[in-house]
Amino acid sequence: MKTSLWLIVISFSMSLYACASQGPSQHWRPALDRPSLIVSMTYTQRQLLDILLNPLANELSETDPLLAQQHEQLIKRRTLFLTSHCDLIRRKIVNASINYPACNGVARNNRFCIIDFHQCIAKCASYNRDCPPCEQQAMQCLSNNEDIQP
Repeated sequence: MKTSLWLIVISFSMSLYACASQGPSQHWRPALDRPSLIVSMTYTQRQLLDILLNPLANELSETDPLLAQQHEQLIKRRTLFLTSHCDLIRRKIVNASINYPACNGVARNNRFCIIDFHQCIAKCASYNRDCPPCEQQAMQCLSNNEDIQP
């Protein structure tokens, strides 16, 4: 009885020590479940198609400042959704080659931004249409990571 009590106490103290030794510098994210990734895949592919078929993506007059600003926002959205799409390919949610040509220039060091994006889209009540808060948060995260990179 005493031995089992000591084993419980030692196990509990080791567990507390292990939890306390993890510093805030480690980026812990909860695991992504398959249904959340499928919702994110649907949203990502719909938005990529929308960007591809958007006339602003192809024909823009750079002389108009408003159109130039919309074009910059469109490029940020395209980067976000392409990064998300490539992450979904790596996670084997989208059936495509790992060496998918469009993913060649996509940075992999933004994975925490994209994990947060997948989770946000899965929780977004309006994922059937648009979810600008998730997009804005992810684009901000991606642009912050670009500033940090050499």
